[in-house]
Formats: sequence, structure tokens, C-alpha cells
Amino acid sequence: MKPGIVQRIFNEHYPALDATRRLEGRIRLAAWNIRNCRTPALGYHIDACPNGDYSIRLNNSCRHRACPLCGATETELWLERQSAKELRCPHHQVVLTSPDSLRELWRWNRRSFTGLYFRAGWHTLRELLGDKRRFGGLPGAIAVFQSWGDELQEHLHLHFIVTAGGRSRSGAYSPTTGCA
Repeated sequence: MKPGIVQRIFNEHYPALDATRRLEGRIRLAAWNIRNCRTPALGYHIDACPNGDYSIRLNNSCRHRACPLCGATETELWLERQSAKELRCPHHQVVLTSPDSLRELWRWNRRSFTGLYFRAGWHTLRELLGDKRRFGGLPGAIAVFQSWGDELQEHLHLHFIVTAGGRSRSGAYSPTTGCA
């Protein structure tokens, strides 16, 4: 589906939805951004050649992550930045899923919940992998929080990318990983 088509669908059908349902503020903001992206409502900027040979007026993008007109560009740029950080050693993905009973707490204070969730997840991995029976060392890790599942339902979970080795408590490097 082309991005302009999504914007047209939002413009045609969102007013009726908005009139019949009370939507959360962040959802209303996302819809507003999608409906107004690259329109005069968001202002404009001028791209021009320093010599004055070329000049064009362009409407500004909303830069909202849910917007198909500009969110895809931001996602691509993020993926490029992450690829540059790619682990060049054996690693594993670990997914930690929050119980459904904690969703209401997350809705009440997203920032605090997410910060505590990251901290709890990392402390859990450190404790498990620091145990001599499992690994006995401190791995490297990168984590991402996701609040939505594939079907756009609320699904709170953390994705950790964890090195397959690391440093022992004494600071000795585990050569099994190939990571330096």
C-alpha cells in the first residue's frame, strides 16, 4: 500500500471514528500527524541552491514513527545506525515478556515502567549468566523495548541481544566469543 493511500484513508475515515470514540491522546496525536504530514499544516521549508539557480518549497514532515510517509525513512536510518553497531561475535536473542497484569501500570506511567523494566531485565540476565553453573561471566548486551505485537495489540516485551561470552568476575576475558 502506497503511503499517500494511507493518508487518504485517514483523512476520509478518521473524523467519523473520532466522533464516535474517545481515543487516547497519543493515538489522536499519531492520527493528526498521519493526516497532516507533508501538508501546509506543518509549515514548510525552502530547499535552494546557494547560487540561486534552484529553489523549491517543500511541506514539512511530521517525523512520527507511525507515519508511513516519513516513519519508514526514519526506520531505515535507524536500521543503518544499528547495523554499524552489529556484534561481530556469536550472540543470542533473549526476549523477556511482561505479564498482562502489568499493562495498566505501564499505561499509567510509561517512562518509569520502561526504565524499571530495562533495569530488571538486565539485572536478571546478569544474575543468571553470572552464576558459575550457567556461564560465570558478564556478557555484553543491547536491548530494545517493544510495546506492541505483530497484530498491533499491546504486548510489553524486551529484546536483548546478548554475547555468547564475556568477562569473569575477576575481569578475565572469555575467549569463546571472539568479541574483543
